[in-house]
Amino acid sequence: ILRSFVRALPALLLPVIILGGIHFGVFTPTEASAAAVFYALIVGRFVYGTLRLPMLPAILLRTALLTASILM
Repeated sequence: ILRSFVRALPALLLPVIILGGIHFGVFTPTEASAAAVFYALIVGRFVYGTLRLPMLPAILLRTALLTASILM
């Protein structure tokens, strides 16, 4: 259990960064979302190694489609 927790710790820090940054006035909710995206990109690419740069266009397209469908 401890090994799994340590491996998941970078991902578990994301909500702490978002909520802590907003709570302590480091950034606004919009800026927190941008910080979360960059943090997730860095963690996915360098810590976990599951995110490859050629995957980004497909990820961004899917995100745009989901966002547009929600806003409609």
